[in-house]
Amino acid sequence: SGLYGTLLPSMKWLIRYPHGCVEQTTNATIPNLVFANLLGDSKVKLTKEESDLLGQARAFGERGVKSLKSYLKAEGSMGWFAADSVGDVNMSLLVLGVMAAVDGSRFNIAEFAQTYEYLRRAGIVPASSQGIMLNYIAGAMVKAYHYSANRPATQVLPELKLQTEWALSAAGSPRDQAFLLLAMKNLNISGGEAEDLRIKLVNSLKKFFATYTGNQSSKATTAFLGGGEASWNAYPGREGSTLALIGNALNSAAKPAELPPQFSENLKGALIQYFDGEAYGSTFETGMILLHSQWLIQSEF
Repeated sequence: SGLYGTLLPSMKWLIRYPHGCVEQTTNATIPNLVFANLLGDSKVKLTKEESDLLGQARAFGERGVKSLKSYLKAEGSMGWFAADSVGDVNMSLLVLGVMAAVDGSRFNIAEFAQTYEYLRRAGIVPASSQGIMLNYIAGAMVKAYHYSANRPATQVLPELKLQTEWALSAAGSPRDQAFLLLAMKNLNISGGEAEDLRIKLVNSLKKFFATYTGNQSSKATTAFLGGGEASWNAYPGREGSTLALIGNALNSAAKPAELPPQFSENLKGALIQYFDGEAYGSTFETGMILLHSQWLIQSEF
């Protein structure tokens, strides 16, 4: 029942999905690792179906991580396919962006530190969707593994200010704001100017969340994704995964008194509406919704 019961078929779908490219492999592998840990940590007695699925998810996830390493190129980038001779910046960002959504106790993103270093050398413009994603990935490295990114707070804060201005402008989008809010949380940049940035991002996402979940019959894709979609055409996420991402960002970085009324219930209702009975339309969309809904699922156990 609830969100967990609704999303259970998604895990079966991801296990069965005949993935080929690195994005499909990542979005089938990482959620399976998370799901295996969620069920494994649960104190509720599992049904036979859940026990069988738990074993499949563990096996699939372990095989998937080994497979992901075959996509790594000499310079640290990720290619679309293992046989590709060169990697791709956008695909490398997307793969690490998925990995960054996993709690540190469930997956070791530091095993792919060379991909992060490759992205730092790639000349990504800070005031862009890609630049924000890079800081989001950096936050995951710092949070989970105390990874040294060689970037003091005096250097990071001006960049976060620039990115906040951009994300709140017509060029940015709610998706950019959510990734940035999570980046700030995980980078441990707080107090003073950082607190002002946090409040601006939280208030913007709260308004958007309240408007959107209050009018679920009207799902205009262009209006939902905002200007950021045009600035990063390679990003495959749609409305459902963006809403899950926004919910995760607010849950992680907003204070309890700042959260919208009936926050969890409204988010669950909206996410359930997107479900087609099997999945959310693509491996990326399905994987990202599962990953950014971990906290909601855990609350039901």
